[in-house]
Amino acid sequence: MRRFGYILLALLTTYTLNAQQKSEIQYEIFRQYVINHHPVVKQATLLSDQAASYLQKARGAFDPKLYTDFEQKTFAGKRYYSIGDAGVKWRIGLGMTIKSNYLWSNGVYLNPENALPLAGQWNLGLELQAIQGLLIDERRTSLRQAQVMRESSENEQLIVLNNLLQEAGYQYWQWVYTYRAYEAYQETLAKSITRFNWIRERYLQGDLPALDTLEAWIQVQTRRNEVLQADQDLQSNQLKLAVFLWQDDKIDLELARVLVPVDPDPELPGDMLLEDDALLQEWVVSHPEMKAYDYKTQMLDLDRKWTKEQLKPSLAVSYQLLGDGFQLAPPLPDSDLWLNNSKWGVRFGFPLFLRKERANLALTDQKIRSVEWDSKLKEGALISKINTYRQQALAAYEQWEQQESLIDNLELLLEGETEKLRLGSSSVLVINLREQKVIESRLKMLKWRTDLEKALVGWQAATFNGGL
Repeated sequence: MRRFGYILLALLTTYTLNAQQKSEIQYEIFRQYVINHHPVVKQATLLSDQAASYLQKARGAFDPKLYTDFEQKTFAGKRYYSIGDAGVKWRIGLGMTIKSNYLWSNGVYLNPENALPLAGQWNLGLELQAIQGLLIDERRTSLRQAQVMRESSENEQLIVLNNLLQEAGYQYWQWVYTYRAYEAYQETLAKSITRFNWIRERYLQGDLPALDTLEAWIQVQTRRNEVLQADQDLQSNQLKLAVFLWQDDKIDLELARVLVPVDPDPELPGDMLLEDDALLQEWVVSHPEMKAYDYKTQMLDLDRKWTKEQLKPSLAVSYQLLGDGFQLAPPLPDSDLWLNNSKWGVRFGFPLFLRKERANLALTDQKIRSVEWDSKLKEGALISKINTYRQQALAAYEQWEQQESLIDNLELLLEGETEKLRLGSSSVLVINLREQKVIESRLKMLKWRTDLEKALVGWQAATFNGGL
């Protein structure tokens, strides 16, 4: 029996030495550490880079385009023809495209339509989408959607970070619970060993029966098993906590093992104590998850404008000035350059039934209504979450406060019962029962403290109160 007592004392000493090597951490520091090092945060920053790339791609549709086209035919030693075309096109917006090109041609069997001045011909022209595509077209729609996407990507980062911090907060406070529970069992084990040694001495002096010594030793064994189980729970939660502790692009397991939580008494945020519907609505409207639906609606509105534009007839008007080589001049002194040295054309099109266009518009309207309903559902869910977390926090805070007072009274009873045992008017069995009640109450207080902190984490995520 004495040998087992020494083993337990050595085990307790080892735990104490390990505790001296720990590093303290507060929740806010942990939270900031996650923001600074977690790969999900770094991954979320790629959303902005992707949105910037999409925006650059959309702007590329308006870039000037150089082109060249050359064709030549030679047969039986004769060059039938050579035809070349080189120039630049530039979409400048408002349905207009500027085109400037140089054409040349020669050959024995040249098609008269392709006949040009000996110096070639420089053309300068403009094409206008006069009806459909005048105010908005596919390229301008893509550009505006890319601009919305850039703003949306920043909002999406907030959603990702908010969810990550909520998950990390839950795990942090679960880890704190197992750490404090381990400390509580460890403290109770130390008291049980001290009590066992005292009872054994009293037994050797003939003041207490052997049965009390056995009862005390059984309590030591029970507390030792509880410490071992609490240690396993703590190690398991340390591993789970390490998922949020990254350093040099890898999980830092050693950091999770040496951390000691510093958890001052919790305080309820002043905003949580208010029952203000206007404030509640403000939280909901400004929440990133609600803003995400606003951006979806903006994207669909742009789609709808372009889809509605396609209900109009397409009418393209083009005009080109034709030069002799690179000289723009009228063929005769009294002639009109705009009429005699020019080329113009008109293209018109209009679907008779517009079935495709009307169907596309209906589908877009349906998507918009679907997003509106999703937004309303999310709004209701957020309001429910905020109220639920608030009620949970208030209830847990009240239970935690009452439990603190209860534990103080139970510890007084335990101390009184221990004194009675010293005077010979109590028993080890009663002491064990009192002590078991104290440890159970301490664990309940830790649980309600954990429930309170988790509710505060959830409430902060649901309200996005204070941002990130």
